[in-house]
Amino acid sequence: MLNQNISSAKLRKIIWVLFAVLLSSSTLFGHGNEKHVMGTVTAITAGSISVETTAHQVQTVQITSGTKFVRSGNPSSISELKVGDRVVIHAKPSGDKLDAMEVKSGAEPKNGMSKK
Repeated sequence: MLNQNISSAKLRKIIWVLFAVLLSSSTLFGHGNEKHVMGTVTAITAGSISVETTAHQVQTVQITSGTKFVRSGNPSSISELKVGDRVVIHAKPSGDKLDAMEVKSGAEPKNGMSKK
């Protein structure tokens, strides 16, 4: 009976690992050749957004007429985006530049503290 319990536990673990791999692969390949730019907005112009990434490098992403903006899960616009906002940008390579397909931003944490 002990061997059966161990085998059952191993089987459950294998199933969970396979599930996690499957979930990860669909997430990774779900955006095709899009790149993700995550970090804090450092500059905003009518045509671009600069972001200090989590790797502490500044990445500039171009805004196009097709760029969608989402703030805290609701439709938004570039005018609501502010320097200092944390963002995740889904961007498509265009030559040596990145064109923003979607810019997601959110509210500050409720306790007012941000992770550093």
